[in-house]
Amino acid sequence: THIPDIREDASAPQGPFDYLGFILSGTVLASLILGLESISHAGMPRVVTALLLLMAVLAALLYWAHSRKHVSPVLDFGLMRIPTFRVAMLAGLLYRIAYGAYPFLLPLMLQLGFGLSAAQSGSITFVGAVGGLLMKAVSIRFLRAFGYRNILIWNGILSAGFLIACAAFRPDWPILIIYLLLLIGGLSRSLHFNAFGTLTYADIPGSRMSGATSLASTNQQMTSALGIAVAAMALEISMRTWGHDSLRLSDFSIAFVTVGLLCMFAVPLCLRLSPDAGAELSGHGKSTDETDSGSSKARI
Repeated sequence: THIPDIREDASAPQGPFDYLGFILSGTVLASLILGLESISHAGMPRVVTALLLLMAVLAALLYWAHSRKHVSPVLDFGLMRIPTFRVAMLAGLLYRIAYGAYPFLLPLMLQLGFGLSAAQSGSITFVGAVGGLLMKAVSIRFLRAFGYRNILIWNGILSAGFLIACAAFRPDWPILIIYLLLLIGGLSRSLHFNAFGTLTYADIPGSRMSGATSLASTNQQMTSALGIAVAAMALEISMRTWGHDSLRLSDFSIAFVTVGLLCMFAVPLCLRLSPDAGAELSGHGKSTDETDSGSSKARI
């Protein structure tokens, strides 16, 4: 009773599978991720990196031209005309890349920068996961009270601030302070992921739900890999700039500031949302009775 049984019209005509679009989009993703990762490998020839990134750009241009002509493109970018979907995808892209770097950077910093063991590192980082689990139970209450737009703006600033705060972590910090910051970061991160994840489908008609799911899923999977690639690139550039032979704590600080600023760039995109964006899902601005009786989607 909590998740509506939404089905597409099976009798509606379906276009042929977009094999060419599948190959082109796969080429874009593979070339982009490999190209960014190659920047962090000292032994990789720069010409290889340049060719991979150039291939990603060319394949993207070819896919864009192809998708405009195909009746059923594998990734339907026409959905980007829907304001809530567009903001959730573009702002979510930056946010997910930034936080895709977080689970890579933090344990590595604790082990290589602080000199902790893997077990000691895990005993610290798990606090963020606890915050995420706690927020899962109450995120709808925050969205109902403040609305998607306010959450994505103000909580986005908080999330970016948390990543930048991680740059200041040092071994002599009181462990309780680190625990508190990680708990707050976990709460903020989980609320933001829930907001982006649900806003994506707020205004998608049932007939286009499949296309929206494909595009959103690709976005999420891609950003996880891109986050690690961006973090590794930031560490490598910092090492080369300062002439370090191995990773130092200052390199991790620079990497955290980099992804924190990337996260902050998502906030201006959220300013474009209308104040009542996603109100049908969150129930923001409605009375409790109206929300409980009128919208089963708000319980997703």
